Amino acid sequence: MNQKLRNRSALPAAAGLLLLLSACEYKAPASPWEQARNADRILPVITAVEPAEAGAASEITLIGDHFGETASLNAVYFNGTPALIRSASVNRITVLRPNVIGDSVRISVVVDGAVGIGRYAQPYKMVPVVESFGFFATTDAFLACVSDADGRLTVAMGNTSFIRLNPDGTQDLGFEKTSTSALWTDLAVGPDGMVYAARSNNILYRLQDDTAAVQTVTTLASRNDRLKSLDFSEDGTVYGGGKNSDLIIIRSPSDAVKSGFYGTWDIFCVRVYGGRVYVAAKFTGSGSVPVPAGVWRHAIQGDGTLAAGELVCDWAQGPAPDAVMAALALSENGVLYIGNNHPDRPVVTFDTATGSWNTLFYGIIPSPVDQMSWGPGRHLYAVVNRTKNIGAGGRLIRIDTGVLGAQ
Repeated sequence: MNQKLRNRSALPAAAGLLLLLSACEYKAPASPWEQARNADRILPVITAVEPAEAGAASEITLIGDHFGETASLNAVYFNGTPALIRSASVNRITVLRPNVIGDSVRISVVVDGAVGIGRYAQPYKMVPVVESFGFFATTDAFLACVSDADGRLTVAMGNTSFIRLNPDGTQDLGFEKTSTSALWTDLAVGPDGMVYAARSNNILYRLQDDTAAVQTVTTLASRNDRLKSLDFSEDGTVYGGGKNSDLIIIRSPSDAVKSGFYGTWDIFCVRVYGGRVYVAAKFTGSGSVPVPAGVWRHAIQGDGTLAAGELVCDWAQGPAPDAVMAALALSENGVLYIGNNHPDRPVVTFDTATGSWNTLFYGIIPSPVDQMSWGPGRHLYAVVNRTKNIGAGGRLIRIDTGVLGAQ
């Protein structure tokens, strides 16, 4: 047998030996580092989104698997717009709703180290939650607003006039009041159904039905008795105040007293809710106090006087501690909505039941929010960038909070 023939006959034997060795080869388990690397490359999956539609929700939660365990390992996008992540785990990611509107929004999540992008299979609906209210020119200026029980909104304009808007935003042409001032800071509806006004001086004003001119109700004793903000209790008592004015109690045009609580404080806003007077204020005196800015509440006693203040929330502990408070409103269940000048968080909330802070629609509400009034439903009306001169701009907006306001 020649050499070529011997080599050719050896090939089947060699192949059989290799096959036998391959079948008997020992398969060692993957090393820990290799297992971790493979796990990191698993595709993230979004199985559900809460709420099912982003109506008036400030937060949206993605439910699924293979997400990053911390916020920094994830990125969430709505139609390509990134959302700020509030919390994250391998199965849930909660984000602050981004400024995106549409009936078929695409949601995707990118996880650090994953092999691909996780996409939600269903189109997601995101309706508008903030809109301009009324039909105004871009040069119109707004100072304050208040809604009555029927949803009609009285607005103090920068051209010294007061107008009234119907619930659909059209103007009630049968209502118009004029004044000599363009410095209005707050409005409130009294038990008599008429609108009362403040402009950071010592006079309480009223818009009467039988005249177009703004009327003086009472003039307080000192020019330092400033009424920047005001509100009514059920019996018609007025509670109000301003910078270094103290909290003033007006029982009648001839009966006004100081409470003795805020002589060295700048009172931004006063609101009455649940038998208590809520005061948003900042300390202006010398020295220091434990809480220099926040919201307090005082129980209304039988004679209309006020009990000592109870701290509701410390502004420094909230999500916008460097911003300046300006406005206050309360929901039906006692949650505080605080307007301020933070660029992305111009309305923050504080839940008095749980002690938790949140941001209402991060990056969606224009800033600064200078004054607010709740309508009879879910809508919170706000004056943005309050200006005293016509032509200086500003906006009047309506916010769908998703909850009822206190009335």
